[in-house]
Amino acid sequence: MTNHARLAPSNHRWPNCPGSVREEANYPDNSSAAAIDGTGSHVLLETCLILERRADTFVGELIGVGHEDKMEGWLVDQSRAARVQLALDYINHRIETLGAAIHTESQSNPGHWFGRDDWFGTVDVSLVSHDSKILEIIDLKDGFLFVNEKDNPQLIGYGLGKLLPFVMNKQGNYVESTIVETIRLTIIQPKTENNPIRFVEYTPNQLWQEGLKLITAARNTDQPNASLIPGSWCRWCKHSENCKAKMSEEMKGFEMVQENDSQMLMNIDINSISTMNEADLIKILDARVPLKKIIKIVEKAEAEALSRLQTGMEVKGYTIGRGNSSKKWKESEAVTVKKLKGMRFVLKEIYPPKFISPAQALSKEGLTQRQKERLQNQLIEVVPGKPKIVPMKVQVVSAEEMFAEVPEQKKLTDPTMDLNFI
Repeated sequence: MTNHARLAPSNHRWPNCPGSVREEANYPDNSSAAAIDGTGSHVLLETCLILERRADTFVGELIGVGHEDKMEGWLVDQSRAARVQLALDYINHRIETLGAAIHTESQSNPGHWFGRDDWFGTVDVSLVSHDSKILEIIDLKDGFLFVNEKDNPQLIGYGLGKLLPFVMNKQGNYVESTIVETIRLTIIQPKTENNPIRFVEYTPNQLWQEGLKLITAARNTDQPNASLIPGSWCRWCKHSENCKAKMSEEMKGFEMVQENDSQMLMNIDINSISTMNEADLIKILDARVPLKKIIKIVEKAEAEALSRLQTGMEVKGYTIGRGNSSKKWKESEAVTVKKLKGMRFVLKEIYPPKFISPAQALSKEGLTQRQKERLQNQLIEVVPGKPKIVPMKVQVVSAEEMFAEVPEQKKLTDPTMDLNFI
């Protein structure tokens, strides 16, 4: 998989949580399936721009064969071609309108200007118009999750890296640019239903001020004890499941639920939720994050305990039990339908509206005891529940048994036994 910069602009976590860089370094650098699929659209976009071809001319073709993220490449379908063509139409319109020069898949390296070799990334498309004095950064997003163009550290980082050559003098000081007056940061996200092309504009000084915040954040990641700060950016963090700071924050929420609403939650009738007043509904919603976290922890603990018990290890107070059993038909659907008809089941009973379940068949009104026995013995198979951990049953001993006289020990008759040792 691709080796990313330590402070990749596409990583939204480090500007908010400096300690995440340290922690994520302990996990494999693997790209998700969604990210790899998105790379296919970026490859198609770059190919179309280089060869000056429409995206739909690649439908049915393999592109990017040999790419490090997907050696076999990507087969272009109509949907991907349409998404990429949306980006192409916008880019070509901007080139024509501005008379701009285009750079595809070019590096933006803001870190270079501050003595850092770990803060850089690849820009999908950048446009520079000397006539209009505009620098535009264009980033194609091929996912469904809405990406906000405002206060976006990835776009700001890309824009800063492209702007700095125009505003930094030889002494490393910021100076006003005579070449660039406006920086447009653009998101193209075809899978968003409304407004798939969104942008925000900065003056060079405004972008510089935003960039200074990122420079400070980058330096914060260098500290050995850099803080872990939980927030919405935790969503894609590799360390999220094991982050003590995130867990502590969630436990605070759970403690609040315990203190204020635990009794209310315990007394709720699930069937009453549909008619619940708004205030009580909000209380439940506010409790969902810490409760889901605790449930997830408990599920993992149960799975680990079951694994240990199955390998012969002891988990004090617990043993292996079985979940609820279920029933299934022994024969194929066609054979079972035929036999059910022989028991005077009509079609609307066999398919109410889908194929009848064993439990439904057994609960049919008017069945004789003999028919029920035939169903259970000939057609229905009981499937044992999955193994699960259950508390061990503690044997209750009566007071009489507890204080009964100890039976007299039988004498040892084995002459080889050393009685003194005993």
